[in-house]
Amino acid sequence: MPSATQWPVITDYARVERKKVMIQQLKSMYLETKHSKPASLSDKDLNRLGIKLLPLDLKQPAHTGPTFFAPLSEREAPSFSWDIDDLDNAFTDPEGSDHSTVIGQDVSIYIASASHTFDRVKPDSVHTAWMDFIALKCYREDPSIPLCEYRNLGANHDFLVNDQIEASSLEYPHCKFQIIQDAEPQEPLRRSELIPILVIMRWRMGLWMYQPHEIFPVQVISLFGATGRILLAHFDGKQLCIRKSQFYTLDGKENAKNFELFARWRISDAVGDTEVQLPVNIKPQQVPAIRRVTRVK
Repeated sequence: MPSATQWPVITDYARVERKKVMIQQLKSMYLETKHSKPASLSDKDLNRLGIKLLPLDLKQPAHTGPTFFAPLSEREAPSFSWDIDDLDNAFTDPEGSDHSTVIGQDVSIYIASASHTFDRVKPDSVHTAWMDFIALKCYREDPSIPLCEYRNLGANHDFLVNDQIEASSLEYPHCKFQIIQDAEPQEPLRRSELIPILVIMRWRMGLWMYQPHEIFPVQVISLFGATGRILLAHFDGKQLCIRKSQFYTLDGKENAKNFELFARWRISDAVGDTEVQLPVNIKPQQVPAIRRVTRVK
């Protein structure tokens, strides 16, 4: 967990109540999505769930709406040797039902390797420091811990969440993770992309150490074999806002720039005001009645 000298003291009880309402909203969205059958979400599904889907330009993210993540600039990224002959060869072997998952894991490793190289040269005084976290107990509902699903247990397709990282400072409630999908890339938002977002965002929103914050931004690298896209999500008090990039091909040396782009996003900086008061309707707190107690002699 992020380091801190002391945990925050509750001074704004209305903020706590607003977060309780949002946590319940995210839980309801999760339960409905978890028990839905379609692998992709239609516009009707998005409207019913209260999801606002927006475009994301990975090269100019500020041009397509508000964002809570800023990628490492191309100017700051050092040169990186993309020795990916092994990954090129992997595409010549179509055997195996989990082929997309295997390739996705390879792509994930190359992205992480490049981002670690970038991370070593960027000054920590200017950029956000990140650390790994393990969300093993982030959801205590039934079914529990839905950070992975498998086809042989009734899911639409296999997916697995990995590479979970959070800001080292409690000043930033932001977090990131990757999803390895054993499925063909499709433009509509996938159920397997939404479920982990809801689960991890809801869990982190309830963590005591982030008491001053109301917005809990999530960044996702979603990999479908050698194709990937990036999602940015936050709850604005009324809707779950998800910005979705186009798909990028990550299948070898010809697309080294795409690898670099995803690596720069993997170590993106945490930005934006997460302590803003959100427009959440909360019920007035009940003041318990005080009864006079008669002392019995």
